[in-house]
Amino acid sequence: MLPVHPPTRKTIGVACFQNQYFIIYLNEENKIAKAEWTGFLTGEDLREAFLTCLKFIKQKQLKFWIADNKKMKVIKKQDQEWIVNEFLPLLAKTSLEKMATISSEDIFNQMAMTNILIKATPFLTFEHQYFNDERAAIKWLQQATTEVIKTF
Repeated sequence: MLPVHPPTRKTIGVACFQNQYFIIYLNEENKIAKAEWTGFLTGEDLREAFLTCLKFIKQKQLKFWIADNKKMKVIKKQDQEWIVNEFLPLLAKTSLEKMATISSEDIFNQMAMTNILIKATPFLTFEHQYFNDERAAIKWLQQATTEVIKTF
């Protein structure tokens, strides 16, 4: 595991987990976290990363999640299938109320995420939206929530 970076004004909460593929920033008080992804994840690395996020959501009873996919690359077809058939049904059983995804700069990742969400929409139990930047994602998460998310 790599050392965790200190929080900056641009991040949500405190960096609490990091490896070569992603960093999780957590704000327990507001029940929100952000996963900032980078690179090309496949197979076991992808599964371990996604399950780590799930663990944080469950343990901290998070209500809001930002998936910052800006620097994430394509997701292979078999990994897309695992996400839809295995991961998202588990995610749908958590405390999550809203999830904002910041779109990748990689067109192939964008296509993969669209495919995943189309297949998963019927069983998702939380609201989901795509955004081009974090500021817009946070603004959306702040709207119509039962708890007020403090300014970050």
